Amino acid sequence: MAIRATVLLAQLVEGEQHVSIHGEKIAVRAQVHTLGGFSAHAGQTDLLTWFSALAPSQPRVVLTHGEDEPRGALAERIQQRFKLSSCLPAMGETIEL
Repeated sequence: MAIRATVLLAQLVEGEQHVSIHGEKIAVRAQVHTLGGFSAHAGQTDLLTWFSALAPSQPRVVLTHGEDEPRGALAERIQQRFKLSSCLPAMGETIEL
């Protein structure tokens, strides 16, 4: 399962127009951006600085990586500083974009 998820992630990051999920060809209608070298713990200040350039466009914020407590702390700081709420999906939870 992890290998398939890794392949899917690589396809999304590379900008594939279609991906295969459970044998079904799915059109990709998302823009995928990656951030290397950041973490919700040590890099929180850097993440907030980076996010400050995006915040004026009022993007939907979905925090998917990390443990619940640090994600919650980051979501709280985003709310306080930028007045934007964040979605913190649980492992395996499906969200609609």
